Amino acid sequence: MRFGFDVDGGWLSPNDHVDSAVLAEKLGYDSLWIGDHLMPWFDDAAQAPAAWPWLGVALARTSRIKVGPAVTVPIGGRYHPVLVGQAAATLDSMFPGRFVLGVGTGQAMSEQRFMESWPGWKERGERLEEGLKLIRKLWTEDRYFDWKGKFFPMEKMYLYTRPAGPIDVYVSARGRHAARIAGQLGDHLMTPVSDTAKIRDEIIPEFERSVRLSGRDPSKAHKIGYMAVGIGDVDELVNLLRNSAGAAGLIDAARGEMDPRKIQEMSAQAPRDLLIKHHHLVRRAEELIEPAQALVDAGCDYLIFNDESRRTSSALRSIAEEVVPQVKE
Repeated sequence: MRFGFDVDGGWLSPNDHVDSAVLAEKLGYDSLWIGDHLMPWFDDAAQAPAAWPWLGVALARTSRIKVGPAVTVPIGGRYHPVLVGQAAATLDSMFPGRFVLGVGTGQAMSEQRFMESWPGWKERGERLEEGLKLIRKLWTEDRYFDWKGKFFPMEKMYLYTRPAGPIDVYVSARGRHAARIAGQLGDHLMTPVSDTAKIRDEIIPEFERSVRLSGRDPSKAHKIGYMAVGIGDVDELVNLLRNSAGAAGLIDAARGEMDPRKIQEMSAQAPRDLLIKHHHLVRRAEELIEPAQALVDAGCDYLIFNDESRRTSSALRSIAEEVVPQVKE
């Protein structure tokens, strides 16, 4: 089993996030992740630091822990895949084996402003597939090349600052189609889905099938379960989420919304029971052992925790001391 922590809350400063990375390493976490968003999931007192400069600082301030974005979106909106590939290669060149790349198809909130229109999931999946193929080509091709892709045609391309070695790519998946892309083109799977039956019966089997079809061994690929958590007074946590990012992941309209103010308004309508269940709001850290173990029993061999309480240092310590030792592979 491996364990990571995601500091993507939208309420702490970039320097606070760096301090969290240092603490996560001291506490023995295997990885530390940050969301790559232009805009936050809510408006009041929110933060949305640029992920890529932060990644370099976090890697420089630590020495062992792996660090990466969860997730960046190389579909040609904010980021052309070549720019993601170049940035990733530079970080791996500077910090060999410690940078990890998480990718996904993105949300309208951070990406639509850079595109003529927001593509449907099918096209975003196609863009991600081509983007990953181009990134792999950029990392491995030892001569100039042209790229004849549908979305990202390129001429006379070559990467001069090379990665120190292979860079692990983690692909986010909420369903079968994304799981197939993860298995074909990624090294590992990460899923934010909280339905353990869906993870066990749909997402992981599709991922492993695609890994096998690509000629690789799925037992060597990590299956990451993402777990939002909030530790403290449950009523206070519910109110906190209803006045901030409670709609994220719960209200479908929020996925296609560009305005954090409107997402925050939607959050006020999020049902209490769903907020508690989806975000794993508990009074004591030990109450997280059972849902964490359920993810492991569903097939996950790597858990990433994301704090919703706005007390990141406390959450890091409580989970490392009270939850991690009790979760069995």
